[in-house]
Amino acid sequence: MNNYFSLAKPIWSKGHLNEMNISLYFSLDFKKEECKKMVITANNFYRIYLNGKFIAYGPARAAHGYQRVDYYDLSDLEDENRLVVEVSGSNCVTFYALNTTPFLQAELLDEDGQVRYYTGRDFSCYLNASRLQKVVRFSYQRAFSESYRLNQMRFDFLKRNNGAYQEIETVSVAESKHLDRVVPYCSFPEVRFDLFESGTVSINESNKVYEDRYMFLEGLKVFPQDQWVVDPNRDVSLMDFCRGCETKRELSNYEFSTYVYQESSSGFITLNVDVLEKARVYVIFDEINTSKEKDCCEISFYRNTTHNIIDYDLDPGKYALISFEPYTAKYIRVIVATGKVVVKNVGMVLYENPDKLNFEYRFANKKISDIVHSAVNTFAQNAVDLLSDCPSRERAGWLCDSYFTSKAEQYITGENKVERAFLENYVLCKKDDIPAGMIPMCYPADFFDGNFIPNWTLWYVLELADYYLRTGDNDLVQQSKRNVLGIMDYFSKFENEDGLLEDLEGWVFVEWSKANDADHICGVNYPSNMLYSKALKVAGELYGMGDYIEKSEVIKKVILTQGFNGEFFVDNSVRKDKKLVLTNNLTETAQYYAFYFNIATKESHPKLFDTLVNHFGPYRDYKTIYPEIEKSNVMVGDVFRLSILNDNEKNHIALKETIAYFHNMTVLTGTLWEHDSFHASLNHGFTSFIINLIISSIFGMKHIDNTNKTVVFDSHYLDEDAFVSIPVLGGKLELCISNNERKISLPEGYKMILK
Repeated sequence: MNNYFSLAKPIWSKGHLNEMNISLYFSLDFKKEECKKMVITANNFYRIYLNGKFIAYGPARAAHGYQRVDYYDLSDLEDENRLVVEVSGSNCVTFYALNTTPFLQAELLDEDGQVRYYTGRDFSCYLNASRLQKVVRFSYQRAFSESYRLNQMRFDFLKRNNGAYQEIETVSVAESKHLDRVVPYCSFPEVRFDLFESGTVSINESNKVYEDRYMFLEGLKVFPQDQWVVDPNRDVSLMDFCRGCETKRELSNYEFSTYVYQESSSGFITLNVDVLEKARVYVIFDEINTSKEKDCCEISFYRNTTHNIIDYDLDPGKYALISFEPYTAKYIRVIVATGKVVVKNVGMVLYENPDKLNFEYRFANKKISDIVHSAVNTFAQNAVDLLSDCPSRERAGWLCDSYFTSKAEQYITGENKVERAFLENYVLCKKDDIPAGMIPMCYPADFFDGNFIPNWTLWYVLELADYYLRTGDNDLVQQSKRNVLGIMDYFSKFENEDGLLEDLEGWVFVEWSKANDADHICGVNYPSNMLYSKALKVAGELYGMGDYIEKSEVIKKVILTQGFNGEFFVDNSVRKDKKLVLTNNLTETAQYYAFYFNIATKESHPKLFDTLVNHFGPYRDYKTIYPEIEKSNVMVGDVFRLSILNDNEKNHIALKETIAYFHNMTVLTGTLWEHDSFHASLNHGFTSFIINLIISSIFGMKHIDNTNKTVVFDSHYLDEDAFVSIPVLGGKLELCISNNERKISLPEGYKMILK
C-alpha cells in the first residue's frame, strides 16, 4: 500500500460502475471512544455528515491517476455516532472534474492511530435515490444539475439508519496514486441571505425556453432530453414574476420569495423549510439582478450559460437542505409551484480559501477599499483547491488566469499553496489527447474535442518563473522542465522564415475583444509573438538555455521592424502572393502587449506611449477618438494598461482608472469580473490581481522576492492615507502612508531595493 491508507480499499457500487450522475451514501455507526480521526479521498467529490451535520467537502483535485488525501479530526462526538459520506460520480466530460472511475476510500483511526474501520469491510453503501439521475447538465464545463425527491424518512437517514434506502453491494476498483492535500482546509462558515421581496408566479407559454449546447452535445456525455425525469429549465423559463406588497415566508401555489446577500458568494446553498403540504420547489440564483426596473428583481438562471436551478419534490416534513455542488450567488429565489411551505431561512455554507484573513488593509479612499474587499472576495472563491477562472460556470483551473491569481495569492496569503497544487497537477497531467508538447488549457479536465489554447501555455512558462521568485521552490520548477521544453519544441514547428509564429493551431486566445476575432489572430499574430518572445527569455533564464534567450531577442527585433506601422503596433499580418502583408487590424490590446512585454518602452516609442496614456483607457470616446483602434476588455488589456501605468511612474492615473474600471462591479456584486459587461462570469479569479496593482499604485511596491528576501520599491508613491499588512515567509510586511509619508516595515532578514 502506501503511507496514506493502511487497510482501506477504493470501493464503488457494483451495479453502477459506469453510469453517469450516480450519488451514493456510505454510512458507518461507531462509538465515541473508537474513532478520533478520519483519512479520506474520493472521486469525483465527497461530502461528510456527522450525526446529520455537514462537516466537510472534498477532495482537492489532482491529475489523472492521482488523488489528494484529506485528514479530519472527529470532534463534537456523541456516545453513539453516525457518519455518512455522500459521493458523486459523474462519468462525463467536464472542465473541472475528471472522467475517471468514481470511488470512496476512507479509514477511521482511534486515538493511538490504529485503524478501526475502513472501506472494503465496514462501510455500508446505498444508492441515493433521492437525487434524480437523468437530468440536464449544469453547464458546458461542469457536470449534472441537482434535482431531488425527498421525504422525511430519507432526510433523517443522515442522522440514523432507518431503512430509507436499500443497501447495495460494493466492489473494489483500481487504486490511484495518492498525494498530499497541499491547500488549506476550508472552515465552511454559514451565512444567511436576507428576505427582501415576495410575489406571485404566472406561466407564460409564449416565453422562449432556454436552449444551450450543454443540453444536447453528445460528446460531453449527457442524457438525451427525452430521458430527463424532470425539466426545470422549461418550467422556470415559462415563469413570469410579479412583486407583491409585502414579504412572506409562508409560500403556496405559484408564490415566490427572493433573498439577497451583501455580495456575490460561493458555496453550498442552504434552504431550511417546513413543508406543510406536498410541494414542488425551485431554487434559482444568480450573481446579479439584471432588472432595470425597481418593482421586481430579475434573476436570470441562464445568464452565465448555466442551469442555476435546484429543484425539489418534498413530502410534508422539516428539512435542512444543502446543495451538493458549490454555486455562486448574490440573489436566491425560492419558488413554490405547488404545495405549501414555510421558509425558515435561506443561506450558503461558504466554500473559500480561509487564508484570505492573512491579509489586512485600511484605505481612507472608500472606493479603493471597496475594490480591495471585492478582490479579496474574488480571490477566496477562486483559490480553494486550485486556481480557478470562476467559481460558478466552470470552477476550472485555467492557464493565464492562474498567472495573475497567483500574484494575488502571494499578497493575500503569504504562501502560494494553491498555486503549488495547481502547478503540481500540471507536472503530472495527462496529455495524450492534444498535440505532443502541448499541455491542457485548463486542468484537471477532459476535453471531448481535443481543443487547446496554444499561446496560453506560454503564460505557464511565465508563471513558473514568478513562482520560483515567490517561493524558492526549485524542485517543482525542475519537475516542470519537461513541460517547458515540450512547449518550446511544439512552437518551433510554427516559426516562419522570420522566426515568428504563424498560423497557430487550436484556439488562439489574445483577449475578450476584437483582438480575438478570427481576422485578427490569423497569420502572424503579433501579440502572441510578443508573449512568445517573453516566454523564451524567461525559459532561457530559468533553465540556463542561452539559445532561447537569443531567439527571444530575434523575435523582438522582427516584431519591431515588421509589426509596427509607424504609429501603432498592428494585430497581425497575412500572406498575399506568399508574402506577409500587414493588415489594418488595430487594437488597444496590441499596444498593451507591446509595452507589457517590453517590446516597446516609453523611451523607444515616446509618441505611442503618450497616446496610450492620454488618449486610450476608460475615458476614451471610442467613436471620436481613434475610432479605428478597437477597445480592450478587462481580460487582459485593461489589466495590462494599469500595470504599464504603474511601471512608468503614472501611479495617480493608474489609481484613478482602477476606480473607473472596477468600482461599479463592487457596487453590483462585491466581486470583480472578466468582462466590462455582465453577460458572463462576474467573479473571475484573475481580477484579484487588482490588489497588487493598487498596492503598486499607492505604495510604489513592485514585487516581493522571497527567494532572495528582497522587496522592490519605486520612489513614487501617492498621498493616500492607507495601510496594508502583507504576509511573507516568516513575518509580515507592513506599509503605511499617512500625511504624505511612506513608512515601510520589513520582516526580519528582508531588505529593500529602491529603483
